[in-house]
Amino acid sequence: MMNNAFYKVMNDAVLGARVLHVGCVGTRAIGANNFPLHRFLTKRARGVYGIDIDAEGIAQMAALGFACEATPAESYFCSEHYDVVTVSSVLQFVASPIGVITNLARSLKPGGIMLVEVPNAYSLIEIMRNATKFAKLKPIQLTGQSTLGEVNLFSSATLAALIIGSGLELISVKSYVRKTARDQKNLKLKIRTAINNFPRYLSPAWGPTLLATARKIV
Repeated sequence: MMNNAFYKVMNDAVLGARVLHVGCVGTRAIGANNFPLHRFLTKRARGVYGIDIDAEGIAQMAALGFACEATPAESYFCSEHYDVVTVSSVLQFVASPIGVITNLARSLKPGGIMLVEVPNAYSLIEIMRNATKFAKLKPIQLTGQSTLGEVNLFSSATLAALIIGSGLELISVKSYVRKTARDQKNLKLKIRTAINNFPRYLSPAWGPTLLATARKIV
């Protein structure tokens, strides 16, 4: 996994740090491979606290001994300050992405790092999926979570503008391949992942995952 550039960035940022992981549940599956990114972070950081609105997933994580709570990113507040805040595939689901980032920045210590991960709107699968998905208006619950899936699309430019608009100092926005076909167990997922990743090998801008790195200004 460490040969993957995405995970190398994560590793370098969280090594020995106190980390808040937002969106820690991710996509749940049955078995020991649940919560792969959160497991990755906890093995490298000095301490990791996870939050997610998926109460069932949080209950599963708590049963495994992870420190976590079910709470919306929009309203989360902690009197302590973290070295790093990671926001994993959350912003595409919320009503106010800039509100989420601005709120979470309060939990960062001065000079702390925020890592924001979202799907790249210009990746092949996202283009195909969103061509029809956004044809219908998506209702938003009072929690800010969409009842029918993603309501926001992000390119490198729009993600950068969001970070800057929140008052954080933008360090970089890059596209990555987070999972390869080799990482998938199911043949259908292997094929889908290979197709989704292929454009990244044609252009660095077309990776399926965008990762922004930002710093809280002292």
